[in-house]
Amino acid sequence: MQINDSDQAEWGNINFAVWQIFNPDVNAGDPPAGTKGAAYWLQLAQTTDLSNIDFSGVQIVTPLDAHGETGDQEFLYLTPEPTTLMLIGSGLIGLFSQRKRFV
Repeated sequence: MQINDSDQAEWGNINFAVWQIFNPDVNAGDPPAGTKGAAYWLQLAQTTDLSNIDFSGVQIVTPLDAHGETGDQEFLYLTPEPTTLMLIGSGLIGLFSQRKRFV
């Protein structure tokens, strides 16, 4: 959820922090220059009061096949709201109908 509010340069650090939650043996290495690093995000996750955060829109997807020596890679993403999906779908239908009209 921090990815929505953070600089894009931090996204990799946030991803490594999430992996370290699932597998503490994962080594993020040195953070890229000018970023906070995975250790910052991991420490923030461990010290933040999460009792008032709604995680109902978050899904964790884990592939069944191993991707490397550290095992599976977890992916977290926010599921879009139904209204958003309806707007995107109706927009695509509208574009498709206009395309058919001009052909």
